[in-house]
Amino acid sequence: MSGSASSGYSEQGKPLESCARDAGLDSPRFESTGAIGCPFPCSSCGKEISERFIMKVVGKFWHQDCLKCSVCGCRLTTSLFEKHGAFFCREDYLRKFGVDNQCSGCFEAIQASELVMRSSSHVYHVRCFCCFHCRKGLNTGDRYVISGNRLLCEADYEGMLLSSRLSYYFSSYEPSGMDKHPRSNPAASY
Repeated sequence: MSGSASSGYSEQGKPLESCARDAGLDSPRFESTGAIGCPFPCSSCGKEISERFIMKVVGKFWHQDCLKCSVCGCRLTTSLFEKHGAFFCREDYLRKFGVDNQCSGCFEAIQASELVMRSSSHVYHVRCFCCFHCRKGLNTGDRYVISGNRLLCEADYEGMLLSSRLSYYFSSYEPSGMDKHPRSNPAASY
């Protein structure tokens, strides 16, 4: 079987652009070329692809049996991940490049596929990115304070700050002549 890329047509007279479009530009899945023998060499083995089904990934064409995970060798038929020119199945990609962080809120593992919220060096599950005191969820743009690993919304932080100032003030202030004993209830003593 012969075909010339410079001619712009497959051996069956079908335009090469049509073969490429039919080959699946959007996802790494099997697509029918509509014709047998579109003259695309396989990016893995280099042989011409003569099957009816081919795959196009990252602008290159592959035999359906040649597109494999670079770690475990499984065929990549439904989805794949690409990094530095190598292809991976989901499991191997997550194992190799996934983020194995621990949530600063609940201290449980964060899976690489989970959405997270980051603040400074802290990483949180989205559900754990909330005020420690009132449990109100914090959103991007909200003002908050991190105390240890605990998040405090602005309102609770200001309330705690005021409370600590007041307790400091009253613990250090003792007017002269004040009785240091607890007050008694005069009605209760009768």
